[in-house]
Amino acid sequence: MPEMLDLGVWRGRFARKPTHGQKTLFRGRLVGLMAGILAALLTGSEATHADVISWVNPDGGDYDENANWQNNDAPGSNDIAVFDLDGTYTVSSSSNNNRSLEGLQVLAGDVSVHFTDILNLRRLQVDNTGYLIGGTPGVDASLTLRFGNFTSSSSSSTQFLIGGATDARGSVTVGVNAQWAQRGGSLPFTVGGLGEGHLLVEANGFVETQDLVVGDDARGILEITDRALLVAERNVVIGGDFGGHGNVIVKEAGELRLSDTFRNLSVGGDRNDPLGVGHLRIEDAGTVRLADNGVVTVWPGGHVEMHDGTLRADDIRLLGGSLDWQGGD
Repeated sequence: MPEMLDLGVWRGRFARKPTHGQKTLFRGRLVGLMAGILAALLTGSEATHADVISWVNPDGGDYDENANWQNNDAPGSNDIAVFDLDGTYTVSSSSNNNRSLEGLQVLAGDVSVHFTDILNLRRLQVDNTGYLIGGTPGVDASLTLRFGNFTSSSSSSTQFLIGGATDARGSVTVGVNAQWAQRGGSLPFTVGGLGEGHLLVEANGFVETQDLVVGDDARGILEITDRALLVAERNVVIGGDFGGHGNVIVKEAGELRLSDTFRNLSVGGDRNDPLGVGHLRIEDAGTVRLADNGVVTVWPGGHVEMHDGTLRADDIRLLGGSLDWQGGD
Protein backbone atom coordinates (compact mmCIF):
# COMPACT_ATOMS: atom_id res chain seq x y z
CA MET A 1 0.00 0.00 0.00
CA PRO A 2 1.40 3.46 -0.82
CA GLU A 3 2.54 5.62 2.07
CA MET A 4 -0.30 7.58 3.64
CA LEU A 5 -0.09 11.26 2.76
CA ASP A 6 -0.52 13.90 5.43
CA LEU A 7 -1.38 17.59 5.08
CA GLY A 8 -1.12 18.33 8.77
CA VAL A 9 0.61 21.67 8.07
CA TRP A 10 -2.82 23.14 7.25
CA ARG A 11 -3.98 22.34 10.77
CA GLY A 12 -1.57 24.95 12.15
CA ARG A 13 -3.71 27.94 11.15
CA PHE A 14 -5.25 28.29 14.61
CA ALA A 15 -2.49 26.55 16.54
CA ARG A 16 1.19 27.40 17.01
CA LYS A 17 2.59 29.04 13.87
CA PRO A 18 5.97 28.12 12.32
CA THR A 19 8.64 30.69 11.61
CA HIS A 20 8.85 32.32 8.18
CA GLY A 21 11.79 30.06 7.29
CA GLN A 22 9.88 26.98 8.37
CA LYS A 23 6.83 28.15 6.42
CA THR A 24 8.88 28.49 3.26
CA LEU A 25 9.99 24.89 3.67
CA PHE A 26 6.45 23.76 4.51
CA ARG A 27 5.07 25.48 1.41
CA GLY A 28 7.50 23.60 -0.79
CA ARG A 29 6.61 20.33 0.87
CA LEU A 30 2.91 21.15 0.66
CA VAL A 31 3.11 21.78 -3.08
CA GLY A 32 4.72 18.38 -3.52
CA LEU A 33 2.15 16.74 -1.31
CA MET A 34 -0.74 18.32 -3.22
CA ALA A 35 0.72 17.08 -6.50
CA GLY A 36 1.12 13.63 -5.03
CA ILE A 37 -2.42 13.64 -3.71
CA LEU A 38 -3.88 14.66 -7.05
CA ALA A 39 -1.87 11.99 -8.83
CA ALA A 40 -3.00 9.40 -6.32
CA LEU A 41 -6.62 10.45 -6.64
CA LEU A 42 -6.58 10.42 -10.40
CA THR A 43 -5.06 6.95 -10.50
CA GLY A 44 -7.40 5.55 -7.89
CA SER A 45 -4.60 4.82 -5.40
CA GLU A 46 -5.38 2.57 -2.44
CA ALA A 47 -4.23 5.41 -0.21
CA THR A 48 -7.57 7.16 -0.75
CA HIS A 49 -9.64 4.13 0.37
CA ALA A 50 -12.19 5.38 -2.16
CA ASP A 51 -12.86 5.19 -5.87
CA VAL A 52 -12.30 8.33 -7.92
CA ILE A 53 -15.10 8.72 -10.47
CA SER A 54 -14.95 11.51 -13.07
CA TRP A 55 -17.78 13.20 -14.92
CA VAL A 56 -17.45 12.47 -18.67
CA ASN A 57 -20.33 14.31 -20.38
CA PRO A 58 -19.15 17.76 -21.65
CA ASP A 59 -22.77 18.76 -22.28
CA GLY A 60 -23.81 18.29 -18.65
CA GLY A 61 -26.80 16.20 -17.64
CA ASP A 62 -28.39 14.19 -14.86
CA TYR A 63 -26.22 13.42 -11.84
CA ASP A 64 -27.95 10.06 -11.38
CA GLU A 65 -27.43 8.88 -14.96
CA ASN A 66 -24.65 6.28 -14.94
CA ALA A 67 -23.67 7.04 -18.54
CA ASN A 68 -22.55 10.53 -17.51
CA TRP A 69 -19.80 9.09 -15.32
CA GLN A 70 -16.55 7.25 -15.86
CA ASN A 71 -16.99 3.47 -16.24
CA ASN A 72 -20.75 3.98 -16.56
CA ASP A 73 -21.13 4.22 -12.79
CA ALA A 74 -22.43 7.19 -10.79
CA PRO A 75 -20.46 7.85 -7.57
CA GLY A 76 -21.69 6.52 -4.25
CA SER A 77 -21.00 7.08 -0.58
CA ASN A 78 -17.46 5.70 -0.72
CA ASP A 79 -16.44 7.60 -3.86
CA ILE A 80 -14.79 10.89 -4.77
CA ALA A 81 -16.64 12.74 -7.54
CA VAL A 82 -14.31 14.70 -9.83
CA PHE A 83 -15.21 17.32 -12.43
CA ASP A 84 -12.20 18.08 -14.64
CA LEU A 85 -13.62 18.69 -18.13
CA ASP A 86 -12.96 21.99 -19.86
CA GLY A 87 -15.94 24.12 -20.80
CA THR A 88 -19.18 25.17 -19.12
CA TYR A 89 -21.96 22.74 -18.26
CA THR A 90 -24.71 22.01 -15.71
CA VAL A 91 -25.23 18.91 -13.59
CA SER A 92 -28.72 18.65 -12.14
CA SER A 93 -31.08 16.26 -10.39
CA SER A 94 -34.66 16.36 -9.17
CA SER A 95 -34.40 13.09 -7.25
CA ASN A 96 -35.72 13.02 -3.70
CA ASN A 97 -32.93 10.68 -2.61
CA ASN A 98 -30.25 11.98 -0.28
CA ARG A 99 -26.66 11.28 -1.32
CA SER A 100 -23.30 10.97 0.35
CA LEU A 101 -19.78 11.12 -1.06
CA GLU A 102 -16.28 10.84 0.24
CA GLY A 103 -15.37 14.04 -1.60
CA LEU A 104 -16.13 16.41 -4.45
CA GLN A 105 -13.43 18.08 -6.54
CA VAL A 106 -13.58 20.57 -9.39
CA LEU A 107 -10.15 20.65 -11.06
CA ALA A 108 -11.01 22.35 -14.38
CA GLY A 109 -13.89 23.91 -16.27
CA ASP A 110 -17.01 25.70 -15.06
CA VAL A 111 -19.64 23.38 -13.60
CA SER A 112 -23.01 24.33 -12.08
CA VAL A 113 -24.68 21.85 -9.75
CA HIS A 114 -28.44 22.20 -9.20
CA PHE A 115 -29.94 19.80 -6.66
CA THR A 116 -33.27 19.73 -4.88
CA ASP A 117 -32.09 17.45 -2.11
CA ILE A 118 -29.09 16.98 0.17
CA LEU A 119 -25.56 16.12 -0.90
CA ASN A 120 -23.95 14.93 2.32
CA LEU A 121 -20.19 15.08 1.99
CA ARG A 122 -17.88 13.19 4.35
CA ARG A 123 -14.17 13.64 4.64
CA LEU A 124 -11.56 12.40 2.17
CA GLN A 125 -9.36 9.68 3.62
CA VAL A 126 -6.03 11.09 2.43
CA ASP A 127 -5.90 14.87 2.46
CA ASN A 128 -8.98 15.65 4.55
CA THR A 129 -10.34 17.91 1.80
CA GLY A 130 -14.08 17.45 1.51
CA TYR A 131 -14.35 20.03 -1.26
CA LEU A 132 -11.37 20.99 -3.43
CA ILE A 133 -12.05 23.68 -6.04
CA GLY A 134 -9.00 24.60 -8.10
CA GLY A 135 -6.32 22.00 -7.44
CA THR A 136 -4.39 21.91 -10.74
CA PRO A 137 -1.51 24.41 -11.15
CA GLY A 138 -2.23 27.03 -13.80
CA VAL A 139 -5.82 25.88 -14.36
CA ASP A 140 -9.08 27.74 -13.61
CA ALA A 141 -11.88 25.76 -12.00
CA SER A 142 -15.33 27.06 -11.08
CA LEU A 143 -18.28 25.61 -9.17
CA THR A 144 -21.75 27.17 -8.94
CA LEU A 145 -24.26 25.78 -6.42
CA ARG A 146 -27.97 26.39 -6.93
CA PHE A 147 -31.15 25.00 -5.34
CA GLY A 148 -29.83 22.46 -2.87
CA ASN A 149 -28.30 21.77 0.52
CA PHE A 150 -24.62 20.88 0.12
CA THR A 151 -23.25 19.95 3.49
CA SER A 152 -20.45 18.21 5.38
CA SER A 153 -21.66 16.88 8.71
CA SER A 154 -18.61 14.79 9.56
CA SER A 155 -17.09 15.36 12.99
CA SER A 156 -13.63 14.55 11.63
CA SER A 157 -11.19 16.89 9.92
CA THR A 158 -12.98 17.79 6.70
CA GLN A 159 -11.61 20.86 4.91
CA PHE A 160 -13.27 23.09 2.36
CA LEU A 161 -10.53 24.48 0.10
CA ILE A 162 -10.88 26.97 -2.78
CA GLY A 163 -7.55 27.45 -4.57
CA GLY A 164 -5.53 24.46 -3.40
CA ALA A 165 -2.41 24.39 -5.58
CA THR A 166 0.23 26.92 -6.57
CA ASP A 167 -0.98 29.07 -9.49
CA ALA A 168 -4.36 27.33 -9.45
CA ARG A 169 -7.51 29.46 -9.45
CA GLY A 170 -10.68 28.24 -7.81
CA SER A 171 -14.04 30.00 -7.76
CA VAL A 172 -17.32 29.10 -6.04
CA THR A 173 -20.69 30.87 -6.32
CA VAL A 174 -23.46 30.01 -3.84
CA GLY A 175 -26.85 31.52 -4.53
CA VAL A 176 -30.52 31.18 -5.44
CA ASN A 177 -31.43 29.49 -2.16
CA ALA A 178 -28.45 27.12 -2.13
CA GLN A 179 -26.80 26.18 1.18
CA TRP A 180 -23.15 25.14 1.55
CA ALA A 181 -22.28 24.13 5.08
CA GLN A 182 -19.18 22.86 6.86
CA ARG A 183 -20.59 21.36 10.07
CA GLY A 184 -17.91 19.84 12.22
CA GLY A 185 -14.21 19.31 11.67
CA SER A 186 -11.16 21.12 12.98
CA LEU A 187 -9.66 22.44 9.72
CA PRO A 188 -10.53 25.91 8.44
CA PHE A 189 -12.70 26.74 5.48
CA THR A 190 -10.05 28.32 3.23
CA VAL A 191 -10.54 30.74 0.34
CA GLY A 192 -7.11 31.17 -1.27
CA GLY A 193 -4.78 28.45 0.03
CA LEU A 194 -1.69 27.89 -2.10
CA GLY A 195 -3.67 29.16 -5.11
CA GLU A 196 -6.10 32.00 -5.70
CA GLY A 197 -9.62 31.55 -4.38
CA HIS A 198 -12.87 33.43 -4.87
CA LEU A 199 -16.15 32.82 -3.01
CA LEU A 200 -19.32 34.71 -3.99
CA VAL A 201 -22.41 34.28 -1.80
CA GLU A 202 -25.43 35.96 -3.37
CA ALA A 203 -29.20 35.94 -3.93
CA ASN A 204 -30.29 34.45 -0.58
CA GLY A 205 -27.41 31.97 -0.62
CA PHE A 206 -26.18 30.62 2.70
CA VAL A 207 -22.70 29.43 3.72
CA GLU A 208 -21.74 28.04 7.13
CA THR A 209 -18.14 27.48 8.22
CA GLN A 210 -16.14 26.63 11.31
CA ASP A 211 -12.95 28.77 11.22
CA LEU A 212 -12.75 30.85 8.03
CA VAL A 213 -9.55 32.06 6.35
CA VAL A 214 -9.66 34.37 3.33
CA GLY A 215 -6.22 34.71 1.69
CA ASP A 216 -4.04 32.22 3.55
CA ASP A 217 -0.88 31.84 1.43
CA ALA A 218 -2.26 33.42 -1.75
CA ARG A 219 -5.01 35.85 -2.74
CA GLY A 220 -8.50 35.17 -1.47
CA ILE A 221 -11.68 37.11 -2.21
CA LEU A 222 -15.01 36.77 -0.39
CA GLU A 223 -18.07 38.71 -1.50
CA ILE A 224 -21.40 38.53 0.36
CA THR A 225 -24.23 40.37 -1.38
CA ASP A 226 -27.93 40.51 -2.23
CA ARG A 227 -29.43 39.25 1.07
CA ALA A 228 -26.95 36.38 1.36
CA LEU A 229 -25.58 35.18 4.70
CA LEU A 230 -22.26 33.62 5.75
CA VAL A 231 -22.08 32.31 9.32
CA ALA A 232 -18.68 31.45 10.81
CA GLU A 233 -19.06 29.55 14.07
CA ARG A 234 -15.55 30.31 15.22
CA ASN A 235 -12.86 32.79 14.09
CA VAL A 236 -12.36 34.67 10.81
CA VAL A 237 -8.97 35.73 9.42
CA ILE A 238 -8.68 38.04 6.40
CA GLY A 239 -5.14 37.94 4.97
CA GLY A 240 -3.75 35.03 6.93
CA ASP A 241 -0.06 34.42 6.34
CA PHE A 242 3.05 36.19 5.15
CA GLY A 243 2.25 36.45 1.44
CA GLY A 244 -1.48 35.98 2.02
CA HIS A 245 -3.82 38.68 0.71
CA GLY A 246 -7.50 38.63 1.73
CA ASN A 247 -10.29 40.88 0.51
CA VAL A 248 -13.84 40.71 1.95
CA ILE A 249 -16.75 42.81 0.69
CA VAL A 250 -20.14 42.76 2.43
CA LYS A 251 -22.84 44.77 0.68
CA GLU A 252 -26.47 45.07 -0.47
CA ALA A 253 -28.05 43.55 2.66
CA GLY A 254 -25.51 40.71 2.77
CA GLU A 255 -24.26 39.65 6.19
CA LEU A 256 -21.10 38.12 7.69
CA ARG A 257 -21.87 36.74 11.15
CA LEU A 258 -19.61 35.21 13.81
CA SER A 259 -22.07 33.14 15.83
CA ASP A 260 -20.07 31.94 18.86
CA THR A 261 -19.15 34.17 21.78
CA PHE A 262 -15.56 35.27 22.49
CA ARG A 263 -14.52 35.04 18.83
CA ASN A 264 -12.22 37.21 16.72
CA LEU A 265 -12.34 38.74 13.29
CA SER A 266 -8.71 39.48 12.37
CA VAL A 267 -7.81 41.69 9.41
CA GLY A 268 -4.24 41.57 8.06
CA GLY A 269 -3.07 38.43 9.88
CA ASP A 270 -3.75 37.09 13.35
CA ARG A 271 -1.96 36.88 16.69
CA ASN A 272 0.16 33.97 15.45
CA ASP A 273 1.23 35.64 12.21
CA PRO A 274 0.39 39.38 11.93
CA LEU A 275 2.06 39.70 8.52
CA GLY A 276 -0.79 39.19 6.08
CA VAL A 277 -2.58 41.83 4.03
CA GLY A 278 -6.32 42.11 4.62
CA HIS A 279 -9.10 44.44 3.52
CA LEU A 280 -12.68 44.46 4.88
CA ARG A 281 -15.23 46.72 3.18
CA ILE A 282 -18.81 47.10 4.44
CA GLU A 283 -21.13 49.11 2.22
CA ASP A 284 -24.69 49.62 0.95
CA ALA A 285 -26.53 48.15 3.97
CA GLY A 286 -24.08 45.27 4.41
CA THR A 287 -23.63 43.93 7.96
CA VAL A 288 -20.78 42.34 9.90
CA ARG A 289 -22.00 41.06 13.26
CA LEU A 290 -20.01 39.40 16.05
CA ALA A 291 -21.64 37.62 19.00
CA ASP A 292 -21.08 38.72 22.61
CA ASN A 293 -17.49 39.49 23.53
CA GLY A 294 -16.47 39.39 19.86
CA VAL A 295 -13.43 41.47 18.86
CA VAL A 296 -12.31 42.94 15.53
CA THR A 297 -8.52 43.24 15.37
CA VAL A 298 -6.83 45.22 12.59
CA TRP A 299 -3.15 44.29 12.26
CA PRO A 300 -0.48 46.40 10.44
CA GLY A 301 -1.45 44.98 7.04
CA GLY A 302 -5.16 45.39 7.68
CA HIS A 303 -7.66 48.00 6.56
CA VAL A 304 -11.39 48.32 7.35
CA GLU A 305 -13.72 50.57 5.35
CA MET A 306 -17.29 51.47 6.29
CA HIS A 307 -19.62 53.03 3.72
CA ASP A 308 -23.23 53.06 4.96
CA GLY A 309 -23.10 49.60 6.50
CA THR A 310 -23.26 48.09 9.99
CA LEU A 311 -20.46 46.68 12.15
CA ARG A 312 -21.37 45.12 15.50
CA ALA A 313 -18.60 44.03 17.88
CA ASP A 314 -17.78 44.54 21.54
CA ASP A 315 -14.36 45.94 20.68
CA ILE A 316 -12.33 47.15 17.67
CA ARG A 317 -8.58 47.07 18.18
CA LEU A 318 -6.23 48.91 15.84
CA LEU A 319 -2.83 47.26 16.17
CA GLY A 320 -1.07 49.15 13.39
CA GLY A 321 -3.86 48.87 10.80
CA SER A 322 -6.32 51.52 9.62
CA LEU A 323 -10.03 52.28 9.80
CA ASP A 324 -11.89 54.45 7.26
CA TRP A 325 -15.38 55.25 8.55
CA GLN A 326 -17.49 57.14 6.00
CA GLY A 327 -20.96 56.55 7.34
CA GLY A 328 -22.74 53.64 8.96
CA ASP A 329 -23.45 52.10 12.35
